Amino acid sequence: MKRHLIIFGKLPLPGRCMRRLAKQVGAAASAGVYARLLLETVGRLSRLTHSGITVELSVATAQGRAYFGEAFPELSVTEQSEGDLGQRMRTALERVFDVGATDVVLVGSDIPDMGQDVVLRAFESLERIHLVLAPANDGGYVLIGMRGRTHPVFDDIDWGQSDVLKKTTAQADRLGISYEFLEPLADLDTVSDLRAWQSAVRKGEWPDPPL
Repeated sequence: MKRHLIIFGKLPLPGRCMRRLAKQVGAAASAGVYARLLLETVGRLSRLTHSGITVELSVATAQGRAYFGEAFPELSVTEQSEGDLGQRMRTALERVFDVGATDVVLVGSDIPDMGQDVVLRAFESLERIHLVLAPANDGGYVLIGMRGRTHPVFDDIDWGQSDVLKKTTAQADRLGISYEFLEPLADLDTVSDLRAWQSAVRKGEWPDPPL
């Protein structure tokens, strides 16, 4: 069994990330928040290499690949393909399966509670079923895991809408692909999300200790 984790990320620069939050708190402030979340996410999840999991940071641009490449020598740092989110996820997963991975999990980097335990539970689910998803508050998902090629679940999805998860599972049902859900996780999109996260940080409730 070859397990592979892909973390989707981007340069933490004003105007390049967390655009919904930027409309409420400003581009510079939202980029600073994203930089913190990205660093924590990569720091936590990179330790999974000690569990025999290959960890990859996949970034949106060639500039991003150069930016992160030297900073994370323990990781594979790659550039995402062109296209919408579904096309970029599909290409990233196909590439990893092409080089021999059997179980692949892909996560975002703006989810404060995305930890090693979540990823390990996803891989455990893939021992039983072919598709695993962690729902988000907005009707999408913050984690997708696959055992083998189930890429047609990305077809006919209007990314960014509130029915992304529903349409994804409808595709899985149509194709006869088995799936299950992890506990929902909140991404950080709005100022209320930001204040809740800041409160947890001040109380010492974030981040969770590594496994």
